[in-house]
Amino acid sequence: MNRKRWVDWAILGVIVFLGVIYAWTLMDIPFHPDESTHIYMSKDVSTLFNDPLGLAWEGSSSLDDEERIRAIDAPLARYLIGVIREIFSIPPLDSDWDWSLGWEENRSAGALPSDRQLLFARAAITSLLPISLWVYYLALKKILPPIPSLAAVILLGLNPLFLLHGRRAMSEGILIFCIALFLWTVTRDKRNPWLIGLALGLAINAKHSALGVFPAAILAVSLLPDQSFDLKKAAIDILKTTLVVVFTFLLLNPFYWKQPFGALDTAGRARFNLAQEQQEDHLLLPGKLKTTIPSLILHTYFTGPQTEEVGNYLVDTQDARESYLSNPFYTWSRGILGGSLLFTLTLAGIGFVFWAFPEKEPAARNLYLILAAGTLGICGFTAFLLPWQRYILPLLPFTFSWVGAGLTPFIKSRAKAAPIE
Repeated sequence: MNRKRWVDWAILGVIVFLGVIYAWTLMDIPFHPDESTHIYMSKDVSTLFNDPLGLAWEGSSSLDDEERIRAIDAPLARYLIGVIREIFSIPPLDSDWDWSLGWEENRSAGALPSDRQLLFARAAITSLLPISLWVYYLALKKILPPIPSLAAVILLGLNPLFLLHGRRAMSEGILIFCIALFLWTVTRDKRNPWLIGLALGLAINAKHSALGVFPAAILAVSLLPDQSFDLKKAAIDILKTTLVVVFTFLLLNPFYWKQPFGALDTAGRARFNLAQEQQEDHLLLPGKLKTTIPSLILHTYFTGPQTEEVGNYLVDTQDARESYLSNPFYTWSRGILGGSLLFTLTLAGIGFVFWAFPEKEPAARNLYLILAAGTLGICGFTAFLLPWQRYILPLLPFTFSWVGAGLTPFIKSRAKAAPIE
């Protein structure tokens, strides 16, 4: 069995093993009130099939609570949770979580999900993670040698932020899947602008911060390694990609169906107002960080898993939080030692790649430029958001791609791995 085939089977076995761990420990994760919102709003699935225009913005100057959620949140997570609920006859929540009320008041109002509701909602999102890792590996195989690709997938699959934020009944798990799918589409030998646009459109419908990878999509469809640059063809392919992104966004968001421009303006204002409110009164755990690149680095590599962003319910979640964080499996690479090692490997990977950039084949240079564009795009977009740890999740697949590149020279010297090109 050749090396590549052996690595394929090895990573498949690792992914299956990780999938079992993900499912077995799913309820170890401390509850987050935003999970209630996603479960409550998953009832949109029923409305989508029975009366889709019932989800559309009617032109009212003020939004009710449910309209506000549709305006500011991407829909894919609630759709997936809703489909699983319908399949397994899981009832919806009676009400959404009210952050102005206490824990027991929300429980009395029917906003706290039962163990069964929470388990199936989390399982809906978590079921995508093993698929995400396999698709991510298929993308990495076009960029890195087999062993560094294997290492990058394992490091991503065991990353404490991936284990926490990716397995909740929220948007991050499905966003990781969409980012992996996007990387797969842009690393194919024959890139299809329609397919790239679809993957990007799904990612944006998973979480709007995926807009940060748009520069990578533009680069992927306009600079093909086996063709000379053609401005007309590049413009047409960029237009194709953009049209699919817009179409996918509108198709999956009935909120915009009746009055798209007015609804878009209303949604933009709602999102801006939410950001302002968050900036004014958020309480970060374990400490306050500014919305800067340093906070991005700290959350990506060093800070412990942030089980909650605000301090409203610290007493109510204390036991679950302490139990979770006391398990070294959920914190193993965080802190000065682990964070410094991964940060160093990331910088080394970037340095190794671009130091030898002129000697690389055109196809390899092209792939690394796409990876760099995606990394910078996500970093730039996230740096303007509230510095909550879970907002950096779309950066993780890019980060561990660079970590894999950083490992490549060392693995080559010891195991005589294939060249990085």
